[in-house]
Amino acid sequence: MDSKYFTATRGFMLDVTRGRAPKNEEIFQLIDRLAQLGYSHLELYIEHAFMFPGKEAVWKNASPLTPADIRKIDRYAADRGIELVPNLNTFGHLEKFLDAEEFRHLAECEEPYFQEDVAIYRRGVLTPDEKSLEFVDSLLAGYVPCFTSQKINIGGDETYELGHGKSQERCQRIGKGQLYLDFLLKLYELAKKYSTKVCFWGDIILKYPELVSKLPKDATALNWGYEAEHPFESDTDAFAAAGIDFMVCPGTGAWNSFTGRTTNMLANLRSAVFHARRNKASGIMLTEWGDGGHFQSPILSYPAICALSLFCEYGPENVSDEMIAAKTGEVFFGDAASPWGGLIMELGRTGDVFAFKRGNTTLFNTIAFYEYYPWSENVLSHITPEEIDAAWEKLSAFETKFNAVADDSQIAREIALSVKMTRVSLIRMRQLKSLTWQIPQAEAVRLINEVIAEHCALWLLRNHPGGMEVVLDRMETIRQSFIKNPDGK
Repeated sequence: MDSKYFTATRGFMLDVTRGRAPKNEEIFQLIDRLAQLGYSHLELYIEHAFMFPGKEAVWKNASPLTPADIRKIDRYAADRGIELVPNLNTFGHLEKFLDAEEFRHLAECEEPYFQEDVAIYRRGVLTPDEKSLEFVDSLLAGYVPCFTSQKINIGGDETYELGHGKSQERCQRIGKGQLYLDFLLKLYELAKKYSTKVCFWGDIILKYPELVSKLPKDATALNWGYEAEHPFESDTDAFAAAGIDFMVCPGTGAWNSFTGRTTNMLANLRSAVFHARRNKASGIMLTEWGDGGHFQSPILSYPAICALSLFCEYGPENVSDEMIAAKTGEVFFGDAASPWGGLIMELGRTGDVFAFKRGNTTLFNTIAFYEYYPWSENVLSHITPEEIDAAWEKLSAFETKFNAVADDSQIAREIALSVKMTRVSLIRMRQLKSLTWQIPQAEAVRLINEVIAEHCALWLLRNHPGGMEVVLDRMETIRQSFIKNPDGK
């Protein structure tokens, strides 16, 4: 096997702003393991969870990172050969800021914009004007000096509302692509005041292929995509043909899930590494997001972190599930023969029994939190009673195997919690489809009570309390739905 399959930068990005705010010790342990696996680049995804000077109203309840935290993490990473790169959204995904009365005037749509394709109201995109640039400058000035890196990721993804609010007239005149590029270039110039190398998410500019060549040649496009079928081939072709530096950014597939998505994750990573090498990407960065409150345990991302390392070392086609499980055991659990890596991967295949798939989530997550997703009814309509029964049986078989090796360790508790939450989801599926539940109503209530208590206990072992309330609110909705269904139907 070729041990030098892909030698460019190997990076990892962790969302620390939309739910879990890890304790420094947790981040240090992650850095140790990333270094062991050959990673040299780390980003902590930040929206509002940093003590930005003068922005206390936005971050005060988020258990934010402090400047001292960043400097400690930066030094710890550097001592282990990892560059901590500042990551800060500067265009979209600024909901927490723009929801605040103090900053709402900066929003493209001060009244939330209704995005019809997902039936969601959004207010997270800045108006592309000088006042917004001044606001971004104030964020950068308080944040970037905490890092020794000369790189920065300025975000720029998913600018849904752009052209639907204050910039609508200009959008109609010059086109949405040019409107986006014009402001991105201004953000790029602003960021150059603080860093010599500017990175940005590449999803929006890829919608306008005629504009890709107008990007600065010293910027780095971050080509993200998280599904097995994501078109990394055409994406990387576009950046390579335009002479634009780029990194390919697949995902762990763990977010919006209780189990992970092993089958999808492995296909996504294999494609990403193959096309990164084929088109000579300057690096590859694995991403772990916190969508929906970051319910998932960090353990669900461990096989992906190891899989990416192995794919880069030996080539995607030369790495087996057994190799990934062994590497996960070795790096994260101190023993290549540990059962945990293989069990986590197996748990992540529980959802494969469902024929219907929806990107960026599992059906378990969508139905458990049914009231919070506008697409839940459509997902539920595709689920059959036979599939629910098959998933229950598959989960039971997994639990039998797990119980044979389970102990009182934290990892065992986290796997057990994932199993219990998946059972809760399957009960909800039958509940919402007016089918008899698999267990009595009283037992279902007891189960969700156990999940809530254990979720809180395990959360606080790894994380600060800020953000925990988001998922607790969602789980309370489940609990009330169980209590109010005394007939179990």
